[in-house]
Amino acid sequence: FNTDSITSWENGDNVVGVKVTLTFNEDETSNGSPLCSAYDNAADTVSGTIVHDQYNQTQQGTNQGSPMLLFFELEWYNSSLAESGGASGISESEIHQQLNAGSEGLGAYSLDLTVDAEAGGGPGCPHNDEGEEVEYLVQLLILDYSIEAAS
Repeated sequence: FNTDSITSWENGDNVVGVKVTLTFNEDETSNGSPLCSAYDNAADTVSGTIVHDQYNQTQQGTNQGSPMLLFFELEWYNSSLAESGGASGISESEIHQQLNAGSEGLGAYSLDLTVDAEAGGGPGCPHNDEGEEVEYLVQLLILDYSIEAAS
């Protein structure tokens, strides 16, 4: 996706990062034989990579037979300064340099998803693992801030 398609910025356009949420489950099936209950499903591995200009972040996880929720973030600002709620010993212009991403967060983003689906099962009990689905949510992180002099 590209931020150029955003026509209205409700909270400002100081894009300081991106957050990705991946949700996936186990979709393995067996041939239904009672003997198949002795064989487990094999875990699947999902990898996601978010890329924006020179920035990128990759995360992976396995479902181990149960639903999986995977989060990861990519940031290009001083988040510790923003989260502290206060700073001393630095100028107002230095605070702006560390918190205002300018046009750094604008432009094209891409998300690459890879699923390594493994079928479990055993002798006489083949499993099928061809229906894996990954749901994804990509959120831009917007920082709206103000600077007030300490008294």
